[in-house]
Amino acid sequence: MGVAKSGWGGMLKRSLKVIGYLLGAILVLLISVSLLLQSQWGQDILKDQATRYLERRLKTRVSIGALRIKWLSEIEVHDVVLEDRQQRKLLELGLLHAKLRTLDLISGQLNVSEVLAEDLTIRLHRRPGDPDFNFQFISDAFKTGAGETRPSTKDTSSGFAYHVGSVALALVSFLMQDGWTGTDVDMHLRQLDLKPREIDPDKLKFGLGMLALDSARLVLSTYAGTAPRDTVRSEGAMPWLDADQLKLSHIDLSYADSSSPFFLHTVVGELRIDQVTADLTRKDLRAGQLLLADHLSNIRTRTSRAQTAKQPSPAIRTEPYKFSVDGIRVVNTAFTY
Repeated sequence: MGVAKSGWGGMLKRSLKVIGYLLGAILVLLISVSLLLQSQWGQDILKDQATRYLERRLKTRVSIGALRIKWLSEIEVHDVVLEDRQQRKLLELGLLHAKLRTLDLISGQLNVSEVLAEDLTIRLHRRPGDPDFNFQFISDAFKTGAGETRPSTKDTSSGFAYHVGSVALALVSFLMQDGWTGTDVDMHLRQLDLKPREIDPDKLKFGLGMLALDSARLVLSTYAGTAPRDTVRSEGAMPWLDADQLKLSHIDLSYADSSSPFFLHTVVGELRIDQVTADLTRKDLRAGQLLLADHLSNIRTRTSRAQTAKQPSPAIRTEPYKFSVDGIRVVNTAFTY
């Protein structure tokens, strides 16, 4: 029995030594990778690899100016440019900064405490006669193929879970020219802050604690597109949004339609909506309380209708939206004509 005990004890000691060597090797590897990623050389290699991967996958030009990683807890990406298949700039990003716990990836979790994006410009195009936007190739490139499975975004034992604490966008421009439906959008905003509660990209479900938008200018123009006049607009699956509060401050909105002699200009000091639920697939919008403050709308008649009413906008059939609100409060509002 003494020999047997001695044999088990020796085996245990050897096993503990092996486990210790293994853990030590893993620790040295993690430290080495961390130190490598702190070096300019290592970060440039990672940046170049990411650029080449995206260019091969998307089959278009991708440029990343710089990648900075700070001890696996902060990541910065500078001067990103993505072109569409027509070699036009689809996306430009001056800075993307994220704070995260990288080691949580080992347990299948991605915890991002802060995300900041600055100097962001998005340009969407849809040419006359083409029902697809210029970003369609991105969706096609990363689309799940037949027989493949996509990781779950729910917090389950077998899936991949992630949490985002806060998102801030500064100096954002969104430009869209849609020749198919006849809609042009020119939007610029100074600041957008989000506090997500739940994000499920697979189901397009977004839960927000708060969304605050400050200092935005939007110019919306509609005209005759090239979509067939009997086209039934089918958006497919659309986002579902649930937010505790939406707050818009210092909004400047202009709208014009080529088939109408009227031009609308609206300035809003504050628009606050509590308990918002938006099911865009069913086109059902619901809200608790709505506050509109320091608002001025001006409707003008343009000098010559003949210059603008060349042809009516396309009659694309679509279901109307349904909107309900529990209460509305209006403070200091005016309409002029």
